[in-house]
Amino acid sequence: MKVIIRLTLLILCLVLIGVGIYTFASNLIEQPIEIIEIKQGSITIINMDDTTELPIKNSEYTITKLESGDIVERLITDQEGKATSALYDYDMEFEIRQVKVPSIYQIDNEAVIDIKISEDNYEFVTKNKIHQHIEAFLRTADGEYVINEVYIPVPTVMQKPELPNGCEITALTAVLNYLGYDVSKTEMADSYLPQQAFFREGDKLFGANPYIAFAGNPRDQNGFFVYAPPIVEAANSYIETMGGTHTAVDISKSTREEIIQELNNGNPIVIWSTIDQRTARFNYSWYLIENGEYFQAATNLHALVINGYVEDKVHVMDPLEGQILYDADTFFEHYYGLGSVAVAVY
Repeated sequence: MKVIIRLTLLILCLVLIGVGIYTFASNLIEQPIEIIEIKQGSITIINMDDTTELPIKNSEYTITKLESGDIVERLITDQEGKATSALYDYDMEFEIRQVKVPSIYQIDNEAVIDIKISEDNYEFVTKNKIHQHIEAFLRTADGEYVINEVYIPVPTVMQKPELPNGCEITALTAVLNYLGYDVSKTEMADSYLPQQAFFREGDKLFGANPYIAFAGNPRDQNGFFVYAPPIVEAANSYIETMGGTHTAVDISKSTREEIIQELNNGNPIVIWSTIDQRTARFNYSWYLIENGEYFQAATNLHALVINGYVEDKVHVMDPLEGQILYDADTFFEHYYGLGSVAVAVY
């Protein structure tokens, strides 16, 4: 009898529980569910040529979260000059900045905008101008660019009569003048160029290591030459004295292609070749002051400024000839033959 009562109570409890669950579920289903809509929007950038309004491919932009300063996305424009961001919640605030463009264009430092996401798609247009040193280029069908001519207007500075053997410091002076520094070749030679005089001990002639100082004096007929490091030292010493913002860099061992890219970027280069564009003649020698090692010198070594190219020629500011075109293959052959010595000022 007790067993029957217990079973009856258990069944009754289960029934009551089931009814409760059913009632709760029914009430839950009958209540309306509130759906919260999260609004989002994207950013579309359109980049085009300032003159032709043709699309610019491969321009890069950063999207930075204003609150944290974190870059949340990088956009690169496609063949149509467009790039669209991911979706971001309404009321989020960002800075959009152009950080890279194809080398023929000037980057637009004013192409910076702060936005607050408040619409489905925020669209804005930026335009870029072609660098003035780009004289001619070809636009391919897929939106790429082939540069055909570069000319950087480096002023003509002649080494003679004051510096008959001062081609290196004269070439550097021309580059500094181009960058806006009002300095003469003689001031650079007399005040900033490291120099060491020749002297004899017995039947031995001793002279400077051209990687340390100018061998002799560029004002003298018996002066010789200097390589890149002392030219870099002279440039940076002068720039620091003037409170300038540029820096001279030894870019020796650069390939021909790397030199061409420097020109594409608008950087004239002080570069070592030969006076007559013939094979270097190593027919003079001395012993190095620093360690007594025997040193063979090229007597037709010459430093110039390469400031452009067109077809199979290079534009050169030659301190002996002025503005001139040289055959590019021959020019770079002698550049390589003398150890690929070059200096850039950025």
